[in-house]
Amino acid sequence: MLHIARRAIIAVAFSSGLLVVLASQPVAAEATACHYSASELTNILGEQLSATLGHSTSAADNEPGNKTNKPAVTCEGSFHAIDLARLPSPPILKLGISTTSVQDQYPFAGLASYYQRLTGITLDADQIATPLELPSSNITLNAGDWAGVQGRYSVFLVAAPGATLLLRNDNIELHWPSQTTAPVRVFLGQPGQQMLPGAQRQPFTGVRYAHLWGWLAGLCLGIEKLLLLLQVTLTANWGVAIVLLAVTLKLLLLPVSLFTAKAQDRVNCLQAQLQPKLNAIKGNYDGEEAHRRSMAAYKSLGISPMFALRPLPGTLIQLPILVATFNVLGEMPQLQGAAFLWINDLAYPDAVAALPFTVPAMGGGLNLLPFMMLLVSVLATATFSAPHSSPADTRRQKRNLYLMSAAFFFLFYPFPAAMVLYWTMNNILQLIQQRLLR
Repeated sequence: MLHIARRAIIAVAFSSGLLVVLASQPVAAEATACHYSASELTNILGEQLSATLGHSTSAADNEPGNKTNKPAVTCEGSFHAIDLARLPSPPILKLGISTTSVQDQYPFAGLASYYQRLTGITLDADQIATPLELPSSNITLNAGDWAGVQGRYSVFLVAAPGATLLLRNDNIELHWPSQTTAPVRVFLGQPGQQMLPGAQRQPFTGVRYAHLWGWLAGLCLGIEKLLLLLQVTLTANWGVAIVLLAVTLKLLLLPVSLFTAKAQDRVNCLQAQLQPKLNAIKGNYDGEEAHRRSMAAYKSLGISPMFALRPLPGTLIQLPILVATFNVLGEMPQLQGAAFLWINDLAYPDAVAALPFTVPAMGGGLNLLPFMMLLVSVLATATFSAPHSSPADTRRQKRNLYLMSAAFFFLFYPFPAAMVLYWTMNNILQLIQQRLLR
């Protein structure tokens, strides 16, 4: 019997003249045809709809002259088609959404609670997605359009040409201006998982990363393909694949990283020459004269007051890649249930024990990876040196790095282990690069 990891629980206020088609895609499983038992069908449709429809599809029940039979449930590929044409009611359809089927149920804390939110979404015929805040009303669907609710990994989407929708967190209500015989299709599952070339295309790819700018969403899909390629070709373990991803991106960005480090060293060198002059000017002059002499000091070194921004281009190149990588590691469905070393599930924090209390913004688990990340960051800061900087500037930079390490510890503590693993490995590689460049 087909095993389904997670199913929709759908309650329907019936409409006359409608054909409702329910697509059920397994969560964390491959899509398959809809050969379900009666009990499985009840789980998919909900008890109210199942009781109304029944499960009888015998020849006698389906004879054309039989007006008392209940509508039959038929399978059309991966869809369930339910003929509701003989049920008298106004053209209004209300689909109740089981939040456990769409919303991530893990009790994230702090900023990581973002992964528990539900958002509305529309998808046009060209697979271009537009996010919506819930509740949203007066959404009109044309042919090829979809609308629904999106969670961290799953979506609940409806296609009903000519209908006007009202989206809420727990239900979708459809209204038609007049009687209609157009089919209604419903999809519940994971949208558009990345597949290797040659694999069957997954539906609703446009839904993935719809909350990001288009170019950034494209960058996420590219990094996702790279991670999938590493996992398939070099290792079967997703944790190892994430480590390899950190190494690969570090190597790809090495020229940018070296440029940034070189530019920062040049800034530190110029700052060491400039600062004594500026301090002397500040102590002996003020007003317009101080400004004139300060500009002359900059000019004598052949720089402008904006010279400290020289490393900025390298940072601007690396930052979108970092943001895209974190979005991938936080929302890639293949990481669900993936174990690595002591980590039971890379999609969630690596809690090794439960605390007897809950720490605000951090949760109630003792997570090991954030402490390892903090240790690596502190070690990198302790060995940090800026040969062209004055002792006072070096102390200031170290203090800022320690504060940044603490900030990242509190920020990342409640986030999925996949993200913390990547950042920890990235810090280790940065420490190695820092030692090699000395």
